[in-house]
Amino acid sequence: MLKKNKYGFLDYIRIPFSAAPVYCSLIVAKNLITALIPSARIFILANFIDTANSIFNGTSQVPDIYPALIIYALTIAYNYFSDTIGGFFNTKMGMKLALTFKEQVIAKRASLEFSHIENDKTWELITRAADNPDGKITNGLYNLMNLINLLIEAGSVITVLASFVWWAAIPSIISAIPMYIVSVRRGKRDYDENKESWKHNRRSWIFGALLVSRDNIEERSMFSYSSLLDKKWHELFEKARKIRKRLNILYFVKMRVCSISTLF
Repeated sequence: MLKKNKYGFLDYIRIPFSAAPVYCSLIVAKNLITALIPSARIFILANFIDTANSIFNGTSQVPDIYPALIIYALTIAYNYFSDTIGGFFNTKMGMKLALTFKEQVIAKRASLEFSHIENDKTWELITRAADNPDGKITNGLYNLMNLINLLIEAGSVITVLASFVWWAAIPSIISAIPMYIVSVRRGKRDYDENKESWKHNRRSWIFGALLVSRDNIEERSMFSYSSLLDKKWHELFEKARKIRKRLNILYFVKMRVCSISTLF
């Protein structure tokens, strides 16, 4: 799985498929079905209503409504059980990734030259990328699938609107443009800010481990450096917290602005 030095977003699909092809395929199929259900339910419900009106007007028989009723009930049942089924697939895929991909990352990390560990920049990159590697790949796959689901859901709903009232799709497309631009810029900014926040978090974790670890209790008592480490830990923690707080505030403001802009 570790075949190259640089990885792109397509590797979020390649690596899970290599580790667990069956469960990854089931996850993709489940997400595609989930994305298509909202638009499909519109036609199912419309068919159900038309059949009910026909029965009321006497042009159809009562058994004619059973297929539409069964299909609509199946969509409701799918929504009810899909999270549980998807959770099972996700767990099985995560176990496969932990046995294959994570093992390779750990072996690669253990074979690194000592100079990379001593170098602050390379070690920071290693810890940021190699900590919980299977979880990062899993989250990347989920984020990519959520993006595809969003595009499918939006496209299918707009297509349904356009099939009945062609001009109704135009405001939906126009209102989606600023949200897309903000999301892309927000994602790039979040990544850079999270990289900066990780630096302070990693250092604060190191100081925190020194403060609470029982292995260092004798040294802490003998040299009385707990207060100094506590101060340093608090400074680093506050820097990381302020970065996250600023990101959350900016996200809230931008999303509210985009929501208001779509009204006009």
